[in-house]
Amino acid sequence: MFDPNMATLPILIAEWDDSPMDALITYQNNILRNEIGSWVDKSLLELFDKLSGGSGKMVLKKLVNEGVLALPCKIDKMEVKVHSRLGPKHIQITITDNTEINRLRDIGQRSKLIDTFLMIGSHELKTPLNGIIGISSLLKEEEDDYSKSEMLDLIINSGQGLNDVVIKMLNQIYSSKSNSIVNAIVNQNVGDSIMKSLPMFNKYLQDRDFNIENLHLNDKLFIQLPEGNLTDILTEIAINLRRNTPPNGKVTFSTYDEKGEVILIVENEGFGIPETDIKRVFEPFYRHQDKMYHSSGYEYQQAGAGMGLTILKRNVENAGGRVWFENSYPYEQGKQNRVKLYIILPGHNPH
Repeated sequence: MFDPNMATLPILIAEWDDSPMDALITYQNNILRNEIGSWVDKSLLELFDKLSGGSGKMVLKKLVNEGVLALPCKIDKMEVKVHSRLGPKHIQITITDNTEINRLRDIGQRSKLIDTFLMIGSHELKTPLNGIIGISSLLKEEEDDYSKSEMLDLIINSGQGLNDVVIKMLNQIYSSKSNSIVNAIVNQNVGDSIMKSLPMFNKYLQDRDFNIENLHLNDKLFIQLPEGNLTDILTEIAINLRRNTPPNGKVTFSTYDEKGEVILIVENEGFGIPETDIKRVFEPFYRHQDKMYHSSGYEYQQAGAGMGLTILKRNVENAGGRVWFENSYPYEQGKQNRVKLYIILPGHNPH
């Protein structure tokens, strides 16, 4: 007799007296019961019928003939694989959730592909950028015409800005692959940093309901982050708010300390995030909307690349923190909601 207590995976056990075609399910793992309901004392043929879309008899005969069988199928919306093994008077069925396995595998593969692409792209951009900045600087030194000199300044500044982006991309990749820190760790206060970033937020949110009265900054603890990382986090927040807050929509910042942690909550009026997407918005290149409003202008309805929240999450988690979104009210498509972004970071008192 097969001992179900020895099972280490979610399983079912079916047994019979005369024929496997008459097998009844005699044991079901509790984990599996939560996923597919209770099948104890029910016919194995009935279960195989449900799993195979009515071909249960053919599946069971194939299992009897071959001794083992792997059957990909669906239970409700969950993709699963059913592994069956025939014993002398019993059949063991193991059911694995392929939906989650495939999702995690795809995330891992996509993450590796993205990092490789960014690494190669960043290195390849560095050489021509150095040439553009260097040659433009030399031309500017020899240029007497004021209007041409201004245009060369624009080329140099744009090149340097792009060069800064490339350096941040490289730092992001390398810091995520090792424990080494690219920039020096510095003590920073979240509230102070938000106040210093007000010109940036006012620029991005100039036609939104955002002002000094919408800030509630009561934190006194400091956080430790690589220099520049908190600025990067706040920049990504500003861009995300621009894309997802309609004109005149209210934006509120709150920061406070609790149990040695610094908590930042950013709340904005918008249409909310579907519950199926609220955990996936941090995945690379994932966008939960067909049209998102780009930081260059809400009115253009341009889509973002889908990397901003990924970078934000990585920066927060590299500092030992947590980040997530919540809808203030149950999500309903097309209806106004309030979305809250939570960021929690370990804090300390430098004194």
